[in-house]
Amino acid sequence: MAHPHKRYPQILSLPRRRPLRIDCRSPQQWAVVCATYSEGSPWVLLRRHPALEIILGQFLGGFRGCIQRKKRSFQEIDEVQFPPPNDININMMPFIPARPETLPPEYHGYLPLVDSCNLEDSEQEKVCYLTIHESLMTSGPQRRPGLHIEAPGVLAADSGRWFATRRPGWGGGAEEDDPGRRVGGIYMGSTVSNSCVVYPCQVGHREKMVGRLGEVEHLRPFLGTGELMQADTLYWMTDATPHESLPAPPGTYRQYFRLVTSSISVWYAKHSTPNPLLAPDAAVVAHSKFNPVLFDLGRYDVLGVVEEVNPEGGRVVVRVGL
Repeated sequence: MAHPHKRYPQILSLPRRRPLRIDCRSPQQWAVVCATYSEGSPWVLLRRHPALEIILGQFLGGFRGCIQRKKRSFQEIDEVQFPPPNDININMMPFIPARPETLPPEYHGYLPLVDSCNLEDSEQEKVCYLTIHESLMTSGPQRRPGLHIEAPGVLAADSGRWFATRRPGWGGGAEEDDPGRRVGGIYMGSTVSNSCVVYPCQVGHREKMVGRLGEVEHLRPFLGTGELMQADTLYWMTDATPHESLPAPPGTYRQYFRLVTSSISVWYAKHSTPNPLLAPDAAVVAHSKFNPVLFDLGRYDVLGVVEEVNPEGGRVVVRVGL
């Protein structure tokens, strides 16, 4: 089902107001607002109500206000050469970039791309995470479809309340005053042009504006024009940069490379590839990220302040709602 703003684009032209503390990710809230513009709906009677106009303006103001364009969020790094394909498919495998011996030999063909990332010294000796996906593309995208950022939105406490006093991360990313100096972030590239689009902005206020697993489809009308990634080119982005995978003609063979730097909140064992040579340096989650259950954050309990906790050996047990 299309998001309501696609069905009723006229609501986007209402005046901007100061944002309210509302959950802008909620399609239910959108549905209520858009019902006032649906002919035949009893909600139409409220269309000219001044209070509704103010609320809607505040709703849209919250959307616009979370788009940050002043900071660099996306950058083309260099042209690269991919190794011959071998149908490799690994996801978020931990390794240390400065120590090739921590990566199984069958993936060493991608070490030149790792070197091309030109990671800062502080990342070279830390545990980073490698994704390689080599496959024939079918009718849809090779990677995750839909508009999203890599950083998850929020965490959920045992009480069921969402919280995030420190933003959950998936590589972070920032560019310092020196345009060539980057801190953290995500590096990616592929062998197929126009198979991914990236938007040159960042999404702020993640705890309010970002949905589960980083979904930001509701922000599409406010992002502007995206940039299509080209083949055999390495790019850098932050974990708050909106992007989405695109389909290619069926039968296209695509090699995809991604390096996520060390700052991640959790490592999903069910969706990631273990490295027999090195363990991840993050809270390991055994359950599916699509079906949140309780788990022990251990020393990572600094991610949030929970109103209700279940102590186990001095640790805080929470539920991830990413």
